[in-house]
Amino acid sequence: AERMIFAAWLETSARRRNMDFGRSISLPSLPGSIAHHARSLFRNSFKDFSMRYKTLGNTGLAVSEICLGTMTFGGKGFWTAIGQLDQSVADSIVARALDAGVNFIDTADVYSEGLSEEITGQAMRNSGRPRSDIVLATKVFGRGPGRNDSSASRGHIMDGVKASLKRLGTDYIDLYQIHGTDPITPIEETVRAMEDLVRQGHVRYWGISNWQAWRIAKAIGIADKLDAAKPVTLQAYYTIAGRDLEREIVPLLESLALPKDIIAAANPKSSTGRLDVFTRVIADGTRRFDMIGAGYHGPLYAEI
Repeated sequence: AERMIFAAWLETSARRRNMDFGRSISLPSLPGSIAHHARSLFRNSFKDFSMRYKTLGNTGLAVSEICLGTMTFGGKGFWTAIGQLDQSVADSIVARALDAGVNFIDTADVYSEGLSEEITGQAMRNSGRPRSDIVLATKVFGRGPGRNDSSASRGHIMDGVKASLKRLGTDYIDLYQIHGTDPITPIEETVRAMEDLVRQGHVRYWGISNWQAWRIAKAIGIADKLDAAKPVTLQAYYTIAGRDLEREIVPLLESLALPKDIIAAANPKSSTGRLDVFTRVIADGTRRFDMIGAGYHGPLYAEI
């Protein structure tokens, strides 16, 4: 009975990953419990694992389907409740991710009050990989106690990008994202500021995070009118309780005939260096969960 159950599970897993796991394990000679079989399966199947890549939105930039999130890097202020991974652990996680074919790394200026950006940038340099091999994403919106230290205004964006570039130790950001909704700053001001950063070369592409559907549509319309760079990604909050993505965001993507795949960023949940969960949500509402470890369902990237 154990072998029948395990064989069925194995076949399903192989189909989902489009891999021939049978080459790694001989089903007729499987000894022990199902748990033992599963451990052996994962140890051996990753030998044949091949990272998949796709373009970032409607751009020509190739990114891995798994994005490594770094919210747990650092541990400063409020963020100690999220994670406190130091430089040596972060180096191990980043190196293992890059070895597995991950070329997409996401951070933010607010994570651990900027310390996450510092650790992420140092981990990239410590990996020995060329900067051009890594697609680096970070975010701007809220940092510091000052009145103008939290917004999507031109002033804060210009200050924020300089500070992030310094912390990351790089001269450009591949994907720069507005990390929240600003009800005060006109959307046109934000769009023009991001266009200027793209033209100046500080930023290659820009995206948005946790915006309402109407605001996204308006930003795209303004960018069209100005012949400016459009946002190419949306990183959206999505949980069993927060289902706005299904009600608002996905219908927007469909109405604009935009790419419909939504990809979750996989974050390290422990110091083991494992990537925890890769979730791919298709716009028709179906979901597929490919478990690589356990426990963390990351922010979602929707291609615009």
